[in-house]
This record gives sequence, structure tokens and C-alpha cells, in this order.
Amino acid sequence: MEHLLEILGSVTPVDQWPSQAKKKAGKKRRVAQAREITRAQAAAEDRPAAAAPADEPTPAEMPAAWAVHGQTIGRAVDTDRRRRRQEALGGTKPVAPPTLHEALSRRPMFLLPHRDDSDADTTAREDDA
Repeated sequence: MEHLLEILGSVTPVDQWPSQAKKKAGKKRRVAQAREITRAQAAAEDRPAAAAPADEPTPAEMPAAWAVHGQTIGRAVDTDRRRRRQEALGGTKPVAPPTLHEALSRRPMFLLPHRDDSDADTTAREDDA
């Protein structure tokens, strides 16, 4: 077994084995996340202190867990969209379209439309010819 590993190591270096590449990729990803968090905290410390809404954390208090970080960003985007929507509507309330049941109950689905006189004339003329 050891001889096989030596042969494999001589052909392809251990650092280039697929199993090692996954470990390196994971480490690179973790290092990149840690650097991003450090940069965000440093940038937050450089900014002047501003009054932030009570329910939203300031950038200096950003959690390190990426799931929580993603939720915070999602809430911020939702809040901004809600604010924009309220400004655009200007106090008017949107009206929902009719439900499928209401749309189908207005006119029976299997009821044939009434024949017009113009359709009857064209049919009679075709029969005469």
C-alpha cells in the first residue's frame, strides 16, 4: 500500500490530489469569509456614528454567522422595498384581481355564445352555392 502511494505521489503531487483540493477550497472559502468580516468591521469603525433604527444592528455589531448575516440583509432589503412601495402608492390600497372562482362564475364555461344573424347569413349563402 505504501509503495502505491509513493508511485502515485511521484506521478501527481499530493497537493494536486482531488481529496486535497477540496480541503484547500474549503480553507480558502473560510479565509475569504473571515477577511470579509474583518474588512466590514474595520469599515464600520471608520464610519461616523449615525442613529440606526432600533430593530436593525449597526455594521459593527454584525454577527459572524453567515446565516444570520444573510437574514439581516434580507430584512434590510424587505424593509427598503416596503418603504418604496408605500411611497409609490401614496396611501392608496392595491386592489386584488378576482379569484378564479369569481372569474368562472361570471359566465358559465360550457355555455355556447348566441349565434349572430351575420353568421346565419353567411352559412345560408354557402349552402345556396
